[in-house]
Amino acid sequence: MSDPVHGAIEVCAQLRPTVDISVTADADFVRPELRQSS
Repeated sequence: MSDPVHGAIEVCAQLRPTVDISVTADADFVRPELRQSS
């Protein structure tokens, strides 16, 4: 909660769900199953 970047990501995800998809695609090395779904 003290991380401003994390807060900004949550706000962007709420305002623009597509941003969350872009972040997921960029973080495919963390959760490859999500990248395969898209």
